[in-house]
Amino acid sequence: MNWLSKIVEGKKAHLKKSAMLEIIEGQFSQKDNLSEPNKWVVETIIRRLCPQAVEELKNELLQLEHHANKSRQPLQLLRSEIMKRVDSSSLNSALMDLSDEQRKAVSTIGETFSDQAILCTYVSNEFQTACLRLYCLGRFGDGGPTDWFTLYVQASKENGKHTATVLCASAGKYEGDPAFLAQLHTSYQTAMAELRNKLLATPVGATFPE
Repeated sequence: MNWLSKIVEGKKAHLKKSAMLEIIEGQFSQKDNLSEPNKWVVETIIRRLCPQAVEELKNELLQLEHHANKSRQPLQLLRSEIMKRVDSSSLNSALMDLSDEQRKAVSTIGETFSDQAILCTYVSNEFQTACLRLYCLGRFGDGGPTDWFTLYVQASKENGKHTATVLCASAGKYEGDPAFLAQLHTSYQTAMAELRNKLLATPVGATFPE
């Protein structure tokens, strides 16, 4: 091999596919081997999102990998991003569970609360969460059936249901005491902020009772 060929081969070695990209492509190419919920998410993305939106979804994950590579606390950065997506998924799941009348009322708040937008946001966040979890497991060993993520999802689901109720109140579809609801909302947000800080500092491998 001459000197020019060695340079070319050396450059090729630096162009290896990123770990995140491999995970993303694997979710699509191996979707039939995924769990039923994850398979449904990928299939819904393929059916409902335009090609440009799918590319933006992928690029956002690749950007997160890039930021993590430059961060002094990459795991904490990625956990925080996972939490954001879990919170969005929890809210959108709660909105999808509302009655037809409540969903129609909430949709008047803005375009982001239409049935189509709620579904697309939900599957996008679920997809990104799955990819980020796989990435953190592979890179940091951060993942397990009873780790910080499981605890956070449980709390986030309750917070999502509460936030959906707040949105219903904003749309005039709440029969309770607005003052009490506002006070409860403040308590929820304080508790979630404290939980986030605690779990961001939780060591890899720590488990929590189910």
